[in-house]
Amino acid sequence: FDELLGKTVQYLSLKEDNPKVTQVALTTTLAKKGFAAILTKILLQISSKVGNVPWAPKNPAAIPPKTMLVGISSCKEAKNIIVGYCCTINKEMSKFHSNYDYQPMTSNFNPKMGDIIADCLASYSKSNSTLPDEIIIIKTDVSDGEKDNISFS
Repeated sequence: FDELLGKTVQYLSLKEDNPKVTQVALTTTLAKKGFAAILTKILLQISSKVGNVPWAPKNPAAIPPKTMLVGISSCKEAKNIIVGYCCTINKEMSKFHSNYDYQPMTSNFNPKMGDIIADCLASYSKSNSTLPDEIIIIKTDVSDGEKDNISFS
């Protein structure tokens, strides 16, 4: 997992420096029967890459419409911990904002958690001209010792 997150951070950095919409299609794939179906899938992939939503599941009734989901994960790299996060920015929960940050490897608690949530709220607000009514945070790697430090409100 640590290696995958590290490669993801490298990919995001490269993507940020060279934003281009690309889609690779092998000639062997294009030569198969069902060309129209293959082309439709390729167009859906390109459409998604430019920000369109090809489909979205219906949200459960228990989740209010103006809810933002935030997922947070981390991995160790040399002397730092890379914290990656992703949040939903629309009511269908089909558009996302993601980013990463570094923290010193001095503690398991993320001292920049407030900055992460502020970044997510700013992105949600930019997309909706309002803030969410509810925020659901999903964090991986929560140890038994950290559970007492997590508060719910």
